[in-house]
Order: sequence, then structure tokens, then C-alpha cells
Amino acid sequence: MKQKTERKAVLFQIIFLLSVLFQAKADIYDVNIVPQVPTFDEPMTIIVHGGEAHVFDIDGSSLQIAGTELQLNIFVTFETMLPGGTSWDWSQDIGTLETGIYELTVNEFGRGSITEEYISFDTFPLTFEVVPEPTTFAFILVGLPAVRAFLRRKAESL
Repeated sequence: MKQKTERKAVLFQIIFLLSVLFQAKADIYDVNIVPQVPTFDEPMTIIVHGGEAHVFDIDGSSLQIAGTELQLNIFVTFETMLPGGTSWDWSQDIGTLETGIYELTVNEFGRGSITEEYISFDTFPLTFEVVPEPTTFAFILVGLPAVRAFLRRKAESL
């Protein structure tokens, strides 16, 4: 029984490598953050777009956030590795983040329907910025001239 499973695993790896050679894989071709210019108080979503896969299931994902680094891992199972098929999309809610510049890495891990192990398949890096909300800028723009006028009056009275 174990020998039969090992043969299936080897067969999958051969098919997997052939699919890579013939580009019959479901590479990540685009990643977007919605909204495009997020503010610190807006919930955000990562949208991942993948290339063509013939028969393909997304098993799930995991998201890790450590400081300004985010890592989204997407786990997929290929039923067949034939060229053609349809593109795929995956969305992951990430909630709100503090103002700053963030590094996002999206990793795709694939496996065949007869194997247990996921193999690293594709990686897509993205840098994005979370900005203060527009009213914060408005308060700064209104507040700076007011402080300047106050300081000028104070300097004139001395």
C-alpha cells in the first residue's frame, strides 16, 4: 500500500514538472489591494488573480501579519495539469492597518489530488501604503496657518 502511494506521489511530481515546462500552471499574475489607496480606518481586502488552470480547487488560505509585513499563503489542489482552462481569483479580508508602508507577499502552494504535501508554486510581492484619512490632512492644512498666525502675533507682542 505504501509503495503504491509512493508511486502515485512520484507520478504526480513528474506530471507537476511537465506542467511547469509546458506552462500549464495557475500562476499568480496580479494582486490588488481594495480600496486602491486605503486609509487607516478602512477595512481592506487583498484580491489575487491567477492564470489558467484546467481543473483546480482552492483549498484555503492563511494570512500572517507581523509589523509592516504581510504574508498570504494560498493552498490549491490540481486535479489535472492540462494546458488551458480558466483563470481564478481569491480574496482575503485583512481588516484595518495603521498608517505606513507595507510589504505583502502572496505565496501559492500546489499539490496533486493524490499527494498530501503542498509544493511552493509561485510568489508575488507587492508594496502598498496606508494613508491617514483625508480629514486628518484637512485639519493639518487648517491648523498650520492658525498656529503660524498665533506665533506671529505672540512674536509681535514681545
